[in-house]
Amino acid sequence: MKTLILTLCLFITQSLYAKNLYLIIDSSGSMAGMDEKFKPKMKSAKTAVHNIVDKLPEDTKMALISYGNTKKGDCNDINTLVPFSAVNKKILKDKVDSLKPLGKTPIQGSLKKALSSIKTKENVSLILITDGIESCKGDPCSFVEKLKKQAKISFKVDVIGFDIKSNPESLKCIAEKSGGSYIDAKNSDELLNKTDEMIREELKDKGTLELVDKNKTVLNFKIFDKDGKIVTEGSNYGKIELLPGIYKAEVTQAITKAATTIEDLEIKANKNLFKEVSFDKAIKLKFEWDKDRFGRPVIKDIKTKETFRPYDQVQRSSGGDRKSIQIVAGTYIVKAIGKKNHLSYESDPIKIDKSMTIKLGQERLGKIEFVFIKKVGSLYVKGKNYYGRIWSRKIKGPLDFPVGEYMIRGSKGFKQKVIIKEKGVTKLEI
Repeated sequence: MKTLILTLCLFITQSLYAKNLYLIIDSSGSMAGMDEKFKPKMKSAKTAVHNIVDKLPEDTKMALISYGNTKKGDCNDINTLVPFSAVNKKILKDKVDSLKPLGKTPIQGSLKKALSSIKTKENVSLILITDGIESCKGDPCSFVEKLKKQAKISFKVDVIGFDIKSNPESLKCIAEKSGGSYIDAKNSDELLNKTDEMIREELKDKGTLELVDKNKTVLNFKIFDKDGKIVTEGSNYGKIELLPGIYKAEVTQAITKAATTIEDLEIKANKNLFKEVSFDKAIKLKFEWDKDRFGRPVIKDIKTKETFRPYDQVQRSSGGDRKSIQIVAGTYIVKAIGKKNHLSYESDPIKIDKSMTIKLGQERLGKIEFVFIKKVGSLYVKGKNYYGRIWSRKIKGPLDFPVGEYMIRGSKGFKQKVIIKEKGVTKLEI
């Protein structure tokens, strides 16, 4: 019991910097059992949470979620007992006391429920107390890793593995991928010593490091202390909590993989260190296109086959430029999907080794006038760089086509080569 309380104290202490806390409590059937000290696990968890709630500052905001507490064998049995709000200690303790261990262990579903409800832009800490691993076919580790890369919210998940019998790695992975911590509450003496030491460290005032790409792209980071040990890593666009000291940061653009290292970052207590990151190897492309003819362009790396989209590089809440993209030097193909009866575009391979503007929809144009002698459905068009499908019933007059040679195919074996000339009108009977 003392071990679990100290462990929770540690995590709560770590979380108080942000003062936004989501507590997820396992109330699955296995929590009805005994721990290795032959004490009821559910009762121990409730007592531990009571102790923590009593220590919460009055300005803490908190939510309480539990799973498995109302139904047996139901992976959707995930319940918000107290929604995210200013802490009310009596309500929190009453809700915890009402828990009955019955059901499954839907960890991914519980994390999803908590994270999808987060509206604040401040740092948020989630604490998961569980005596087992995912039992509902979810993959909580991959789930939190994906969310961290998206960087829509700033969060971490601290996991307490309470009397875990097997595969603690799956729980450790959740903590590691989210930038949180994992503690196995099993060996009381060992855990007591470690938590005492960690609590003393965590009670120290922290500072923050804010790493920002001037183009507002998503960043991956690894932070090292003066001894070269990794302190934290993850993907975010925001502030990273650190104890006072000197650090080194290895920073990578999430999509381009352009990387840089920043030395001698001095973190001071209760201060934020703002650091704008620049990438010497990153090339900035700006897109300009005819929005009546094309959707938003993308660019594909010939070597890696990876497709880059400007809007994927920008954190959704940052207000960044969605018409620009950063890449590394290489050979690429530019693509843009045509709107309505306009053709799609795919460029020839382009060698890109410097920043530039790519313009689409400014080529010379001619027209095709379709004359339908018989009813046809779709027409398929293929040119050197333009292609697409045209719906005959949506044609309302001559269509603009970039100058060039095209093969047009239709139903019942129709096939016709046409040459489009600048400002000319090519009539095609079908």
